[in-house]
Amino acid sequence: MTGINPTPAPRLTGVAEHDFTAMAQWLSDFYNSVIANNEALESPITGEIRMWSTDTAPTGWLNCDGSAQDATADTALQPLFDVIGNTFGGSNNTDYLLPDFRGRAPVGIGTGDAATPTDFTIARKDGDEVHRLTVAELASHTHTVPSVTTVGTAIKPGVSTGSGTTTGSTGGDTAHNNLQPSLGINFIIKT
Repeated sequence: MTGINPTPAPRLTGVAEHDFTAMAQWLSDFYNSVIANNEALESPITGEIRMWSTDTAPTGWLNCDGSAQDATADTALQPLFDVIGNTFGGSNNTDYLLPDFRGRAPVGIGTGDAATPTDFTIARKDGDEVHRLTVAELASHTHTVPSVTTVGTAIKPGVSTGSGTTTGSTGGDTAHNNLQPSLGINFIIKT
């Protein structure tokens, strides 16, 4: 990760077994190196996106709601523009859109290893919350209606159904829910 330079843990060497002062110093150095590494990992990087449990983003963060930002109107937004530019939309060198995670789930970029992989690129939007199947999306199939002939009588004539008989239509021709089980959460981006 850019900007993170972990401090190596100090080694306990050359300390006599009962030299408690040196051991205490080593322990202090070790503790400080753990704290330094932890703080480096916890320090957010401009452009980093995190999940967040409230509607309001904390100071120094913005909701990933697709809103327009202007780096000239607020200089604190210039570093974020320097990282994401117009990747998620915008019209010039200072006006840009934030990523929009409302109603969307993140997916890794690239093609993956599916039988017919989709090439996901950064900022690509895909998928539908609801979907109505088209004839082209139905599995190829046929409905065979067998030809039947019944012998009749003078009172009740016979019936013959030949080829060309069709089955009735069924279904509501409406969209179906296409969502995976989900839990609403906010996404925020570091300015």
